[in-house]
Amino acid sequence: MLYLGWRCPPSQRSSEASYFKPQAKVARVAERALEHNDEGVRGEVDSVSTLRSLAHNVKFRAKRYYLRRRNSQAADLQELWATALADELAYWRMWLATGGAHCPADYQFRLDPEAELQESITSQLDRIGARVRLLDVGAGPLTSVGKRWSGHDFSLTAVDALADEYDLLLDEFAVVPPVRTRRCDTEHLAKAFVRASFDVAYASNTLDHSYAPMEAIHQMVDIVRPGGIVLLHHRTNEAERQAYTGLHQWNFEWVDNDCHLWRPSKTWRLRDELVNQATVTGAKAHGDVTVVITKNS
Repeated sequence: MLYLGWRCPPSQRSSEASYFKPQAKVARVAERALEHNDEGVRGEVDSVSTLRSLAHNVKFRAKRYYLRRRNSQAADLQELWATALADELAYWRMWLATGGAHCPADYQFRLDPEAELQESITSQLDRIGARVRLLDVGAGPLTSVGKRWSGHDFSLTAVDALADEYDLLLDEFAVVPPVRTRRCDTEHLAKAFVRASFDVAYASNTLDHSYAPMEAIHQMVDIVRPGGIVLLHHRTNEAERQAYTGLHQWNFEWVDNDCHLWRPSKTWRLRDELVNQATVTGAKAHGDVTVVITKNS
């Protein structure tokens, strides 16, 4: 018999068995055909390889569902966050060792001291003014936003909770960053910078990794000037896709003209959370959520 290789804990078997009832039926058909060489049963599918693929799909979905249930119910997110840091550092070690892995152009862009500020950022900053002080939050070992903005008096500061560890990796691979990332948790920006220090605070695919993302957003709003912008760019519902594994613990979704920041135990609606501090606009496109938070003047 084709063994699917997964069993759920006893406390979850009834609910998960119900969830996978349609897939389990397909798996049983696949197993019967493979075990008995039953041409009649095989008539329901195309080939032995298709049968194996179906059974593998059931195994994958079941494992993912179990991981999602287990990880999304974690009580101490900061502890869970801390346990996932080794995987994050391992990824960046691989990325630096391979010159950007599957995207060498990104690696070169991050190392280019003359790289222009990304159009996805500048397109949201029409009214920001000629002087622009930008904070890149969760920047990683090498900030990816660009280093200059033609026609503007532009300065860039990059921060990340793992900056000290990233410095060790950069030294290991003899990489000198054009802008060095400073050590700072996004949840504690106000301890590192005075209010109104920046015109723009930017975060891309990082707050979904945070142990307290709403606090991080409040901190970003706090350190931009009145009329300044907090710009967020994240993959839609990334924690759901990753089954709440590693650092992926929060989801961004654009619903009813508002950004919902959520996981199964908690949902924040940014317009409600920032009602007396800022206006919130945004959109979802190509699987990404872009949020523009303009601080009240």
